[in-house]
Amino acid sequence: MKAVRLYNKNDIRVEEIPFTENVDPDQVLVEVSFAGICGSDLHNFNTGCWISRSPSTPGHEFSGRVVKIGNKVTKFKINDHVVADSKVTCGNCLYCNKNISYLCQNLGFVGELNDGGFAKYSIQKENQLMKLPKSLDLKIACLIEPLAVSMHALSSFNLSNHKNVLIVGLGPIGVLSAIYLRELGANDIKIYDINKKRLNKVSNDLKLEKLDLNTEIIENEKFNFCLDATNSTKAIPFILDRISKGGYISVVGLTHGFSNIEMHKIVENGITLKGCAAYNDELYKSKFFIKNISNDINKIVSEPISLDDVPNYYQKLIKNETDHIKIIIQP
Repeated sequence: MKAVRLYNKNDIRVEEIPFTENVDPDQVLVEVSFAGICGSDLHNFNTGCWISRSPSTPGHEFSGRVVKIGNKVTKFKINDHVVADSKVTCGNCLYCNKNISYLCQNLGFVGELNDGGFAKYSIQKENQLMKLPKSLDLKIACLIEPLAVSMHALSSFNLSNHKNVLIVGLGPIGVLSAIYLRELGANDIKIYDINKKRLNKVSNDLKLEKLDLNTEIIENEKFNFCLDATNSTKAIPFILDRISKGGYISVVGLTHGFSNIEMHKIVENGITLKGCAAYNDELYKSKFFIKNISNDINKIVSEPISLDDVPNYYQKLIKNETDHIKIIIQP
């Protein structure tokens, strides 16, 4: 079977690997229909920070069709449509026992602790999959997981309290967040990205208003809610110059660099800064909500690429050499 394999930092290959359709009693064999390349996939490729086994097949955002089930599987039957639940939790730690498993002490992910969806087939435990309505386009469905991440990052958003919203970073999470907020009814959303080509494309395609850096923001126009969906250490200082007193910053962007934050701006202005890890119950909510924004999603996804194209598109994404917000793979 052809699969994308991550061996080490900066070492990803497409190769034929041995594959058997045999499944354990609690496992499900999924024929992958579509998979998405996530920013965390690129982060792992660049840094190697989550490589716990080598080689492994990446891909935690994938949708597909059940083709075989173990004899103890009860939630699925052949031909069911499914999407991966990317979080692999231990179920036994302090945080799992508190029902906040997205903070699991032993948290890992599909495509890291086991082989993911960058292949024709993927074998997952029953509890790592979620059943989908067959009316949902499987291409759209592979964005259920990143939409759940966006929904979790915005879970503290309140329409009555947050009147001005700034989304910084227009990768898939930032763009999905803007789309989601608009669907909720937020009507004063501004977007920003240092990549001007991407900023203009998202603004034009999705009719979202760009932040104008040439216009001074007066106090009553500062942003009440800001989302950092970048991988930049400069994002939080940028936001702190534009957020209102008592404002709320939700951070979902991944960077392992050090940010020079003027802490007095957070303290003196009563700013709330919250890190957002994965998602809680938003995956289930996302599978029902995503239909509402399917037209917008079709504007941000690429034409499907092949497995052979994946290493090349990793480089294109890292170098900002593609116009597409979300690259979709069709194995």
